[in-house]
Amino acid sequence: MLAWAIVAALFAPPEGAAPDAGPDLEEAREPASKGDARLELGPGLEGPGRILDDSGELRVQLEFEPGQTHRIALPPGRYRLELPGQEAESLELGAGETEQRKGELPTPSVPAPVVAPKGPPKEAAPSARPPEPDADADEAYAQRNRRRKAAGSLLIPGLGQMLMGQGPKGAGIFVGTLGLVAATAFASRPPADPSLRSPLREGARLGGFGIASGALMSLWAGQAMDAFTVARGRPAKAIANYRLRVELNRSFSLRFGPRPESVDYLRDWSLSILGQPARRVVVGASDLGFHDDGAFGGLTLQAGIRAGYRVLERDRLWLTTSGGVIGQLTVADNPRESSEELGPQSPRRIGGSGTFYAQLEMQWFLADRWSLNFTPRFWVPVGSRRFGRGYAVPTGSPSFELGTGVGVQF
Repeated sequence: MLAWAIVAALFAPPEGAAPDAGPDLEEAREPASKGDARLELGPGLEGPGRILDDSGELRVQLEFEPGQTHRIALPPGRYRLELPGQEAESLELGAGETEQRKGELPTPSVPAPVVAPKGPPKEAAPSARPPEPDADADEAYAQRNRRRKAAGSLLIPGLGQMLMGQGPKGAGIFVGTLGLVAATAFASRPPADPSLRSPLREGARLGGFGIASGALMSLWAGQAMDAFTVARGRPAKAIANYRLRVELNRSFSLRFGPRPESVDYLRDWSLSILGQPARRVVVGASDLGFHDDGAFGGLTLQAGIRAGYRVLERDRLWLTTSGGVIGQLTVADNPRESSEELGPQSPRRIGGSGTFYAQLEMQWFLADRWSLNFTPRFWVPVGSRRFGRGYAVPTGSPSFELGTGVGVQF
């Protein structure tokens, strides 16, 4: 009997310990759907953890006990994973995928024999743990600091990149901006000698002005988008499942004027508000704007509709083919005065036109929601299409224009 008592004392578990029931397993709070992704976290983790979505919003708060495993079902997307004892990481979860993260499992040891203490038990001294640094607060402060630096690119191209440690990149942007400013200024001035103003030279000069000025605006907007993407700390990824898209576009076209040596520069600024009723399908109001004839005494309002389909969707580069129609309504002064021969004349005359077009739009995403747009367009007016300042393209004249702009998705 004494031998059995000694064996029981040597191999008995410590006082108050529960029998080993295997690792604790916590399932997701909500039932998983077919298209959800799964995360298996543990064992080997101990302490608090959390999962944040792409916008920084907290999705799951966790508390890991020794030997515990959490299984969590989440919708597909990009998440930030913060686990105890590990560096925070960003991961992309696809539908039906399972990702697993474990900690370092402790080496199992044989429990020591229990020895009954002599005398009354002593109270254990409270452990003095140094306060842990608030990593979230530090990261939030660093994020705000990077955004402040990125805002410098809104004023001076390349400044934000330089302040965030990308010196050569920022310097290249700044030098490129200066070059486009010089090219735009040079092309904006016609030659002083009228004999040098041939249609070919004027077409080249005005075409160069349109391309250089469009490239300047695109570079300024694009480097600002890039600066805020750098501040965020991860590459841009276009959001394909958007509901609404707003575009601001600037386009130009050339047309030979009435004189042999003249070339008309026709520019157009417009706003488009487009929806995506189905994946890759684009439809909505487009080419919203107006033209003021100024001294010619007329005002032209324009609006249109557009429908298109996205034929290419490669990460940050999209191509969309579209077609549409632009309607114009012109209210102008009537040059004819009332007389006995003509009878009473209205002081205003109203006219309208429609322009049918087809285009190919290239979208280059430098941020998740923001893109640069490049749009060649072929169009034919039915009725005169007006561009302000007395410029107009007569009915049935096929024309080509080149557009640049920016777009944002919601």
